[in-house]
Amino acid sequence: MSGLNCWKEVTPVNSALQPAVQSAGDGMGRLSAETDPAVSQANGNGNNGALGDVIVDALQELLKVLFSPIEAVIESHGDAVLQTVVGTPHPDAVFSQPTNAVWPGIYEYYWKVIVPLSLSLFGLAIGIIIFLESTSHLFSGYHRSKLKRRAFAGLLGILSWWWIAALSLRFMDALAGFLVPTEAPGLEVEYFHWTFNMPTDHAEVDLDGVRVSEDAVVGNVDEGLRLAQHFLHENRIRQAAASVGAAQYCIDEAVEYANRRRTWDEPLSTRQGIQFPLAELHTEAEMARNLVRKTAWMLDREDQMDVSDSVSMANYRANSLVCEAADRAMQVHGGMGYSRANPFEHIYRHHRRYRITEGSEEIQKRKIAGHLFGFIG
Repeated sequence: MSGLNCWKEVTPVNSALQPAVQSAGDGMGRLSAETDPAVSQANGNGNNGALGDVIVDALQELLKVLFSPIEAVIESHGDAVLQTVVGTPHPDAVFSQPTNAVWPGIYEYYWKVIVPLSLSLFGLAIGIIIFLESTSHLFSGYHRSKLKRRAFAGLLGILSWWWIAALSLRFMDALAGFLVPTEAPGLEVEYFHWTFNMPTDHAEVDLDGVRVSEDAVVGNVDEGLRLAQHFLHENRIRQAAASVGAAQYCIDEAVEYANRRRTWDEPLSTRQGIQFPLAELHTEAEMARNLVRKTAWMLDREDQMDVSDSVSMANYRANSLVCEAADRAMQVHGGMGYSRANPFEHIYRHHRRYRITEGSEEIQKRKIAGHLFGFIG
């Protein structure tokens, strides 16, 4: 049995409700004038056509437009289409909630807001089509065809967008991590950037048609995003710990220098302008240190995605703190603090990049806000 014959056998046609069809220049099809009296009335050829007949005619033309391309494809490639349909996953598999736990908020928003909105627009489009059919006698043939064509195009656009959005949610899982050998054909390291912290390992890499084998996959094929998040979480808490330690060093060195340095026969530390900024930084360092330790403790015991917001808190605050502490230490030490005779300028240059790498502090704040306001699970 060919695909077309299969299609026709499982789709019985009610001949009493199907009018003759005549090909139209716009490709949409048009109802023939050779219809029964009720349909003629609905099209404006009578007095007051029954609304039920109008709806039937509108739905017939809608189905004709929607399924005529499918019928043509089945007629030409019936067997291939049948194999494709048989191999298509069950809808439950297509629309299952992403397993990487990164997008539950987006997923929930999609099903609670986007899908109902799409279905509402779908119903509105059908209503417009029925309205146009019921008032077709008010329009010339050209304008009626143009209005119907626009309505059908909008309807098909809504359907296409709905399916594309739904499938894209499913494919959020379809990411994989690879280890690509540097000698792989098509991989080229263009150059290393000179940065605020002098030459670093931040290179610009060009990948053009690079192919890798299956043994280059890191972890599971569908868990690439989770793998990347694991790397980021580990590095973010490491950065935070390093930044807290460097910040405390700057504070301690500034305090020691302020006690030793004398101006107008008094220690510099007796000035309130020196005391208060360092007291505030010392307090911030103590709070950040405890947050880092608590977050690291939770990372060892819980799923990384459950403490992602805490990692972001520790990261952005500690990295910002060390820059403030290094800047204050330079200020307390005066001209010598700005020189390379002391390590503060190097500490500032080194840790300033942490406010950008592994996710900028704006990204960290965005993640915290997502958890705080319930946009991220």
